[in-house]
Amino acid sequence: MTTNFDKRIKLIAIIYPILILIVSLSEFPHVPASERWVYFSVKMGFSLSLSLGCLLYLKKRWAALTIIIGMISYLYGSYSQFYRPLYFINYIQTTCFYPLFMPISQRNYVILILLGSATYLSAFFYTFETYQIMVSQTQQSDIVTAIITTSILGIVLNSTLSQNRSFQYESLEKFSVIGQVSTAIAHNVKGMIASPLFDLDLLRKEALKNSNKRLSDKLDRVYKKIERSETILRDLNYIAHVAHESKDWISLEEIVTKSASLLELQKKGITVKCDDQCEVYGDRTQFESIFISFFLNSKKALISKHILNPEIRIYCSDSMINISDNGPGFSESILTQLNQGSFPSENPKGGVGIYVVTNLIQRMGGTLSFNNKEGALVAIKLPSNRIRNKKVLV
Repeated sequence: MTTNFDKRIKLIAIIYPILILIVSLSEFPHVPASERWVYFSVKMGFSLSLSLGCLLYLKKRWAALTIIIGMISYLYGSYSQFYRPLYFINYIQTTCFYPLFMPISQRNYVILILLGSATYLSAFFYTFETYQIMVSQTQQSDIVTAIITTSILGIVLNSTLSQNRSFQYESLEKFSVIGQVSTAIAHNVKGMIASPLFDLDLLRKEALKNSNKRLSDKLDRVYKKIERSETILRDLNYIAHVAHESKDWISLEEIVTKSASLLELQKKGITVKCDDQCEVYGDRTQFESIFISFFLNSKKALISKHILNPEIRIYCSDSMINISDNGPGFSESILTQLNQGSFPSENPKGGVGIYVVTNLIQRMGGTLSFNNKEGALVAIKLPSNRIRNKKVLV
């Protein structure tokens, strides 16, 4: 089972400052009146910095931030020891629970423990007399031993839990790349064999009509061989879905921008406009595959017909994602075949992405429809729980 680190990190960013505030209120009577303002200000500064670090990590995913976030936690505990020596317990909490909440590499985690243990030991030796007042039997060697033992336990947790999950995520990312490549192969080869299959089917029917059984049998064997290749391509396409799907709410504009950038549509003089008010829920790679397929077909149509000011527009309405262009649109025969779920055999160079797209959208519980409205119009109908308007969240 995979762990959604993003949700856990968001939880830390929200709850941590609240917990610090609550703990600070309980400490109020124990801190000298002359030092309360500085003490509580620094503590809240630490907690807000940690929350900001978590949010920055989610946005940019900087690996170095995992060390910084951990160090903020260690510094908070070390600073607190000057006033409340028993805050040493924070070292145990941070060291053992950090690998469970943050996807940190083992190398970074070891660096973090070395820095964290140094700050705690420094604070401990500096406030050792205060420790002895509270716990008379405490020896310096006790705390040193506790820090070493806790550090070893943390490294074991990191290597057995976090590293295993990190390896899993890396594997899923590799499978995702393989999936994209296999989808591209299936996408292109499927288009090349769609037309021969259609022609062979016509020839078979013609041979049967003329009672030429020998020719009909030969054509039937060839047809079955090519059809078997089509089945293999279908299986190849599903390699894209071997890996666990990483689902989350994604801005439609982000998907469109990346897909358009990969195809270099802007360099081709094609303008892409997108409604930024919509978010979709699902796997980012799958949505990108869908838009790349449609953009490829629009790009071919717009360039081949020499359309002036070519444009592709994406907008949302009523749980529907609409993709339109100002090209020549679909011919009536191709439009009929598309809405019937067939490949447009009259045009072997177009519509080859429908095979891939239909599979992906059906897996999402959605449907696909085609129309002509000042050009080609494709409508993707998604379940209501997979699409939302950002305005609703404000």
